[in-house]
Amino acid sequence: MTDSGSWLGPTASAERVFDAYVPRLVLHHLAREVFHPVRTVDGTMLFADLSGFTKLSEKLQRRGPEGAELLVTTINGVFEALLRVAYDNGGSLIKFGGDALLVFFDGDSHAPRAAHAAFRMRDRLRTVGKLDVSGVHGVLRMTVGLHSDRFHFVLAGESHLEHLVLGDGARGTVETEGLAENGQIVLSATTMAALPAGCGGQAVGDRGAILLRRSPLTEDTAPVEEVPRPPTELVGRALSTAVRAHVLGGRAAPEHRRASVAFLQFKGTNAIIAEEGIEAAAAAVHELVVDVQAAADAWEVCFLDSDIDADGGKLLLTAGAPRVVGDDEERILLTLRQILDGQSNKGRGRLPIRIGVNRGPVFTGEIGPYYRRSYIVMGDTTNLAARVMGKARVGALWATPGILERSTTRFATVTLEPFPAKGKAKLVQAYEVGETRRSAAVDRGARERLPLIGRDVEVSLLRAALDGLAAGAGRALALTGEAGTGKSRLLEEVADLAGDPVRVEVGCEVHTAATPYGPWQTLLPALIGVAPDAAAEDVYAVARQRCADSAPDLLPWAPLIADVLGAAAEPTEQVAALAPEFRAGRRHEVVLRFLAPELARPTVLVIDNAHLLDEASRGLLEALAARLDSTPWLVLTAGRPRDGADGSSEQVQVAPLEPADARELAEQATEKHPLPAHVLAEAVARSGGNPQFLLDLLDAAGGGLGELPESAQAASMAVIDALPPGDRALVRRLSVFGAGFHPAQLPAVGLDDAIDWDPAWRRLAAVLDLGADGRIRFRRTAVQEAAYAGLPFG
Repeated sequence: MTDSGSWLGPTASAERVFDAYVPRLVLHHLAREVFHPVRTVDGTMLFADLSGFTKLSEKLQRRGPEGAELLVTTINGVFEALLRVAYDNGGSLIKFGGDALLVFFDGDSHAPRAAHAAFRMRDRLRTVGKLDVSGVHGVLRMTVGLHSDRFHFVLAGESHLEHLVLGDGARGTVETEGLAENGQIVLSATTMAALPAGCGGQAVGDRGAILLRRSPLTEDTAPVEEVPRPPTELVGRALSTAVRAHVLGGRAAPEHRRASVAFLQFKGTNAIIAEEGIEAAAAAVHELVVDVQAAADAWEVCFLDSDIDADGGKLLLTAGAPRVVGDDEERILLTLRQILDGQSNKGRGRLPIRIGVNRGPVFTGEIGPYYRRSYIVMGDTTNLAARVMGKARVGALWATPGILERSTTRFATVTLEPFPAKGKAKLVQAYEVGETRRSAAVDRGARERLPLIGRDVEVSLLRAALDGLAAGAGRALALTGEAGTGKSRLLEEVADLAGDPVRVEVGCEVHTAATPYGPWQTLLPALIGVAPDAAAEDVYAVARQRCADSAPDLLPWAPLIADVLGAAAEPTEQVAALAPEFRAGRRHEVVLRFLAPELARPTVLVIDNAHLLDEASRGLLEALAARLDSTPWLVLTAGRPRDGADGSSEQVQVAPLEPADARELAEQATEKHPLPAHVLAEAVARSGGNPQFLLDLLDAAGGGLGELPESAQAASMAVIDALPPGDRALVRRLSVFGAGFHPAQLPAVGLDDAIDWDPAWRRLAAVLDLGADGRIRFRRTAVQEAAYAGLPFG
């Protein structure tokens, strides 16, 4: 496995970095003096769909990641050969659909040129489609549909301009391709009408479609065309925010990843066009795309692409590619639910939608020649997501089990009847995903609880803080550390040590991170003794009555308590008169006065996953922390490091375990089912002192330690993806050396050891450690292994 540059072609200049990723038709659209979302063009659309990759994929699947890469390399070579023919005849790639090409021809003689390109592409496939992939043989066949019409091209959206094809032209293209069988080129009636009579053969279907018998031209021909060059910033807007960032980072090597893939299908545009015109249909699509973009951007999910359909279109979203954010399964599910809820709650249901989502291994990278490229997420995971979408009912989100199991946010679900899917030997199980279910308690998981090892300093701090409560003094401690370092285990220890004080606990979740006071909507009812499943308005009624009974002076300010609870309340005269800049401070003062009886009792307040706290909740916690000198509360938060940490809490770094402590933990975990000493040693070394990764490695040891467990893989990928693209590529290249190397070895992977590497080592200090002996080591073996696993095999 090497970090080869073989996937690279000639690169565009920095000034024109986006051009190769955008259809030529879109460049024309963007170059217009006055922007208009709709551009209607006469032309011929070629829709080519290849078959044979499924059988090849099944044969290569036995080779694991290498087989997946061989498959993608083969696809790339085939499509480059076919695309060359299309471009030699004036075609322009509109969409790349995994195993399909959508190519548009406009200008003079567009139908004869499209037909000639289809004829030549089929001939070319007879050569490049006879595959011998590392001893695995296969034959590719192609179906092609050609349709000539007026095509409506729409640019929709705000955070980026998504390019979609709508109307009768799109419908005719999809329907014509659907008539073709292996090896056939089917012409719609409108395309045939533009060709010499002798080109047609046998009739297909009942709408005038006919097979192409011979090419209408004797040689390749393309009109002379000057490709416009709109400003780079404008061209970049034709790519989604995530893809734009990926492209700006420099062309990346193909990678193996685990990712979640979703397809959203919308329908109904043809009826709107027929009744109200293309402008109304474009407005409806724009509204939907804006909602999808807003949800995707809010949850840091990638809006990857869109695809043609007979009556609308399909939108493709991914999480975990091009980058891992963390909690990716949860984020994409929340994105999709937000889209569905927005369509129903805002009355935006002009275009019926349905969604399917799946999670699993994918191969990511850039497909196509240097002059026309696409970032793709390919593989069986993507194919199954499309199949699940195709089975979903209108207005529903269907998901496979794997993605639901890995989401910490729980959703209402309905178990569906298993169904057959193309390319699957077994029936597919899916679930209909409903609204989120708020969790009142923190789920610590089912793993056996082990003795706390290597945390004497942290436990001493917690004991001292608990002892201070009896003297009436409180304290705020923030446990911070990377995922898996044992913060939650320390919270469990607090429960054992706490004794008499009241203990109230909440776990922050991704889906509440954008909800003002989200965690307090669980904490406040718990503190005043209201059932956790009570509606916000019912909790507010209890709170208001309590004010009336014991603190009537707070009644004029009670709507501020409703703000924290997320309840609807009419503002009083006093609240309405508050200036916006004073509202938060006054709200926090009122809530803390309201909680005066609870604040007088020794209490342990525990907030897990505090890096997901919303800013409003963080502000209320800071107001509480300011009173802890005379309040017997221990405010204990646990979370990952974050930028801009506040100074209201004492920071307690939960570092990786020392090797001896990690070894002791491994021995304790395997006491009932011992493992060989060399297996324990390997697990300890690979874990990098991370207790969760160590336990996951030990769980996996029964089947060998060949691959990282998914918890370690995902966390390590998040570390890698957080690096700038150039540094990310460097880390992958350095991973071929294993856990450590000397700078003198750099030329072995094409890097110059004479370069001043000091700035690079400083930037990568969180990943690499420069030892006193001059050797450079990966701080965590898991990061090195994840980087290495993502390298291409070729």
